[in-house]
Amino acid sequence: MQRLRVLPILLPWLITVAAAHQPLDAHMSEDGYRESRFRAELPLHHPDAVTLDTEALDQFVADHAPVLIDVMPKIVLDRPQLDSGLPPGAPRVGLPGAVWLPNIGLPELDHELDTYFRGNLHRLTGGDADRPVVFYCISDCWMAWNAARRASRYGHRAVYWFRDGSDQWSATGREVELLTPVGEGRP
Repeated sequence: MQRLRVLPILLPWLITVAAAHQPLDAHMSEDGYRESRFRAELPLHHPDAVTLDTEALDQFVADHAPVLIDVMPKIVLDRPQLDSGLPPGAPRVGLPGAVWLPNIGLPELDHELDTYFRGNLHRLTGGDADRPVVFYCISDCWMAWNAARRASRYGHRAVYWFRDGSDQWSATGREVELLTPVGEGRP
């Protein structure tokens, strides 16, 4: 009889402990990177970055001149893990002044891609971990989420996530420009 009285007391605690060890959802890795279904509804906020909408980004660019990094993935024919994104040679239209670092929003980066991301982040910020960096892709794309998380974990302290993406920026009548990928997603 005494065991039955303890169960209702322990059950909420057991459920909480079990839930704490589960990823946010089936598409998230244990360390918080989106692993699949990259075109899906995004959360309203990012735990490792300041979240900006279109209006806020417009003002932030005017006030702070951040580094803008477009993370739109690009298919690389000799890399089988890069099987979605823009096909080779396809144009990418992004925010004015942005730098396109394709594929840095993948859930796992091999050594070459990790070196490419770290090196370009260092180059673009002048090695200043407090220089504001804004990561974006297109609306409902988790690649910018992953890249912002990774930059934060690299030790960058001024990380921003533009949740709306370049398509929402353009839809409001704001200027866009053709971007060229830096090194084709390689160091």
